[in-house]
Amino acid sequence: MHLYSSDLLLPYGHTDWRTSQPYTPKTMQFDSADSEHLFMANLRRQPHTWYYRDHSVDYTWNSNGYRASEWADVDWSNSWIVMGCSHVLGVGVAYEDTLGEQLSRYIGASCINLGMGGSGWPIIMYNTIRLLDQGLKPRGVVIVSPHLTRTTYWREQCYHTLNQYSPSGGCEDTFIQNAYQAWLRYEPNAEMNGYMLQRGVLGMWAAARVPVVPSYYFKEKDPTLSQGIHLPPRQDFARDIDIQDGNMIGHFGRATLGSWARAIAEAVQNI
Repeated sequence: MHLYSSDLLLPYGHTDWRTSQPYTPKTMQFDSADSEHLFMANLRRQPHTWYYRDHSVDYTWNSNGYRASEWADVDWSNSWIVMGCSHVLGVGVAYEDTLGEQLSRYIGASCINLGMGGSGWPIIMYNTIRLLDQGLKPRGVVIVSPHLTRTTYWREQCYHTLNQYSPSGGCEDTFIQNAYQAWLRYEPNAEMNGYMLQRGVLGMWAAARVPVVPSYYFKEKDPTLSQGIHLPPRQDFARDIDIQDGNMIGHFGRATLGSWARAIAEAVQNI
């Protein structure tokens, strides 16, 4: 806890989150994979009916780097929190189309977006501990599981989440790259460690008597390690749609997130 002991939640920057510079609230037109360069390319190659020709996407960040209100303005005890990676954050979709905002309309309660791009279960565990240590018990918790193989490399003044999409894990440090490759080398090491973190998080919320709805949108190599409800498959792409090796890639779009919101809302109502 010593890394960011002055913060309510782990700082998540929308620029260089590895610096020690304080965050400031801001609004941006593009961010992360949803770049202006990619948008201009899509204006040329997407059909004239492409939704994002006429619909903008803005990112408004609070002073801790999240796509949410300032923490002092959040009514935690009457709100649901939504935790997960970039699909929860809502890369490439407008704020009103994010999972949390669509879910909020279905369940009639505020939903706080704690999504962090590229994050894994270590980050969800950290933020769970911080919230509970502060005595903050939300009305309920929704978690969309990131890949279990993601892990976090902690340093004195920064942290870095390593993910399975890059041979380097997304880190420039050769020693850390090698460590992550060793982490992934023997099955089921990475998945089992992620699974144990997952079960620990669910257990902590249950012990605090806070309702929690776990969910996942893909199946791990060992499907028995996936917890909660299986969310509907992708139906559309967000604004950051791209072409790689002849295949379309990108974050899930507003229709897909809407189907997730409906599935999660049903689970919330059944609690």
